[in-house]
Formats: sequence, C-alpha cells, structure tokens
Amino acid sequence: MVGASGLHDLGKRLSDLQPLLARPDERAPPRHGQRRGGDEPGQPRRPSVGAFQSAELRLAGSIRHACQQDYPAFFNDELEFRKRMHYPPALAMINVIVRSKTRENAMSEANELVRALRWGGEPYKVLGPAPAPLSRLKGEHRVQFFIKGTQRAAMRKALVAVIEARPEIRRRTIIDVDPMSVL
Repeated sequence: MVGASGLHDLGKRLSDLQPLLARPDERAPPRHGQRRGGDEPGQPRRPSVGAFQSAELRLAGSIRHACQQDYPAFFNDELEFRKRMHYPPALAMINVIVRSKTRENAMSEANELVRALRWGGEPYKVLGPAPAPLSRLKGEHRVQFFIKGTQRAAMRKALVAVIEARPEIRRRTIIDVDPMSVL
C-alpha cells in the first residue's frame, strides 16, 4: 500500500517528466504542420508552431495539475474542455442502444426511432444511428444513436413517447443518460 509520502514522491517524479512531455518525439513521423529539419544532414528537427494538437496540450495541463494536486484548476480546465466539445454537463446527452439478432434489423429499428425523434423544430440534435463500438455482444447486434441538447425535459419527453409507442423495440433498447462511456 502506498502512503501519502509515496504519492508525493510519485507526483515529484511526474513533475520531473513534464519538460519531456512538452517536446515532440524526434523518432515519430512528422505531423501536419511539423518540419522534419533543415536541408543539412545532422541538423536537429524543430517543430513548427502548429505541431501540437489541443488534446496533447490539455493532457499536459492535466498532468501538471495532477502533479501539483491542484484539483480546482484541473476541474476548471476539464469543465472548459467539456463546454468547447459540447459534452456533459454543459449539454445533456442520451446514448440509445438498440439490440437485435441481426444487424439489419437493429439498424432498421434504430432508424425508425431516429425518424420519429426528428420531427423538425426539436430543441435537440439526433446523431446517428451507427453500429455501436461493440457492435456484436452476447450474440446480439448493437446499433446506437445519440440525442444531444440543452433541454433535458424535452429530450426525455420525446424519447419516452417514441419508445412507448413501440413496445417490441422497447424491450431491446438500452438508454443511458449522460453516459460515462459510449462503448
């Protein structure tokens, strides 16, 4: 079992690694906007301004906050990221998974639900349907779609009405509000 001093030492070791995380890996192939080096052989490779992606910068910030055990800063950065990406809790999201014995049946039933939800003028967006990341699980094919919006009550009311109108699909549908994972 690691005591408090062990966690402090781990944070100290991680903070020593932070400068290494800020540099690109010279062995990696070039990314978009990154130079491989000059024309002269043996000249060091230098990245351009757009070499780092925002996810990498966010990860570096998360590691920095974790090393410093600065939980409020970590929370604020994470909340800002979620607002920019339109993830919960900034937006409500519902993951709906339809299961069936055949892929075609699962897709057609999910399409039927999506068509019923897209009546026009709704205060939410319906994304999908598409095969779920785990498209076949326990002998059943799975298709998922998402409902994203700011008005939870309207989203819930529309989804409940559509599901209750189709009892044969309701038994094979999984509904996850503000999912932690979309697998």
